[in-house]
Amino acid sequence: MKKFLIKDLTTFLSLSKIFKNKVLKIVTGSLICLTIIGIFAEDTEQIKTVKTPEHSNIQAGRIYQDVVKDFKDHGFTNIKTKAIDDLIVGWLTKDGEVKSVSVDGNIGYLTNDLYPSDVEVIVTYHTFPMDEENVIKTNAGSKEYLGQNFLTVEEELKKLGFNNITVEPEITYNSNSMDNEIIEIEINGMEFESNKTFKQSDNVYIKYNQLGATYTSENCKDLNNLLKDDDISIAKDFAQKYHDEIIQFEGNIADMTNHDTYATRFDFLIYENTHEMIAFKFSDYNYFDLNLIGENIPNKVSPGQNYIVTAKVIEYNPISGLFFLDPVSLEYIEKTL
Repeated sequence: MKKFLIKDLTTFLSLSKIFKNKVLKIVTGSLICLTIIGIFAEDTEQIKTVKTPEHSNIQAGRIYQDVVKDFKDHGFTNIKTKAIDDLIVGWLTKDGEVKSVSVDGNIGYLTNDLYPSDVEVIVTYHTFPMDEENVIKTNAGSKEYLGQNFLTVEEELKKLGFNNITVEPEITYNSNSMDNEIIEIEINGMEFESNKTFKQSDNVYIKYNQLGATYTSENCKDLNNLLKDDDISIAKDFAQKYHDEIIQFEGNIADMTNHDTYATRFDFLIYENTHEMIAFKFSDYNYFDLNLIGENIPNKVSPGQNYIVTAKVIEYNPISGLFFLDPVSLEYIEKTL
């Protein structure tokens, strides 16, 4: 009887060990598979897929800058140009006329073909051979010019010999931005590197920040009076005088509610932090309409948060006592009320 029990017990322990090992292997294998799947899924999510514009046959014959812009507008991020200096007179073929376009090495791509956004796009075009007297070499690349004063860079490029320079301002109310700083610079629709060779007539495009006129309590006596006084007449007069103008103040979100029956559109009640006299309101806006800027932007907007509020003056309603604004930007600031 004892031998029988011992034998059964030994068998049971052996089976238990085998079962435990199998379970351990299954669990380990499952975890490995899940990890691999997770990594694959993560990598897949990071790859953005975009559609090609019109197919390669239609692109041939267009001016290459237009083709480059077309692909940029469709989300492609790795676009290169290749010049063929085979023009002599330019009667039948124009300077800059596209010969071919390849996407990931394929010159026979079709309209709306799907590709990763970072796939290589090469736009090949015809041009005249460079006249050595008109050849220009850049002193710096696009990335080196970013953040510099556009007037200084424009003058530098003119001295190098570029005679086709376009500058365009982008109005911003971001308090962290510098007035006149370059935010984008391209030649012939492309970023460029230092010591790159160009012609005098090549297209130089510069976009720079232009700080919009903003009224604050420091530079506008009327706004200072508005923020520290709840007088209805002051609010009404201010709304009329400064209609469509931009004001800025440090405020907090006192409350937010769904706009009508919408799930993702809200009404925001905002008070200026120091005096909390006037009830400002953003009516019928979603999260993205607020244009959140600054460091440590929160994942969601909620009551109690503090922002440097930059907004356009809309109107004051004396019946509700609400002063309506149109948000330009909200710069998040960490502050405990």
